[in-house]
Amino acid sequence: MMRDLSFIKGKDLAEVVKEEATAVLNKATKSTKAAKVAKIKNEEQRLHAWFQSEAKAGKPVRASVQKRKLAAVKKRQQEKLLMRGMAKGTYYLIGRQLGLQVEAPSYAVKAVEKARSKLSNAVKGTVSGTDKYEVTIKNFSIVAMTYDAGGYRAFTRAMRGRMSYFQRRLQDGFRKRIKKAVKTKAKVT
Repeated sequence: MMRDLSFIKGKDLAEVVKEEATAVLNKATKSTKAAKVAKIKNEEQRLHAWFQSEAKAGKPVRASVQKRKLAAVKKRQQEKLLMRGMAKGTYYLIGRQLGLQVEAPSYAVKAVEKARSKLSNAVKGTVSGTDKYEVTIKNFSIVAMTYDAGGYRAFTRAMRGRMSYFQRRLQDGFRKRIKKAVKTKAKVT
């Protein structure tokens, strides 16, 4: 199918494959969910509510324990805010490894840059061949593949959607070539 599309478009097979890979990675990046800032910041409020419920129950939490727990929650919040968007960022990183222009929000790019060493073994994109050109995409990142982030689901939906778009473009391209050939009374190749 890719060869047919490259024939219709009059472009090199490698160029068509890269365009399609870029489209799939862009869609997967957009469809993958990022953590909500409000939900991350809500942890502190829940901790305060727990302190109050313990005090009402007659088991007040000592001030030093409260301070230590709040500090731990704030530290975790900062880490989560910095890592927010890592699932989206994995597809951005794969695109960069392939030399493609994949769009991602700035928070996702920051998360990937911060965790690049962790993601180096989990994410991979390679290009090989000339006659049988292929793009290999591997994403073993636990963050992206969790149910909440929906990275796997986003990628498979992007692939299926692109394939149906691809088939429509093929049909339209052949129709245009046939109409042009009939008008010029040329042979259809």
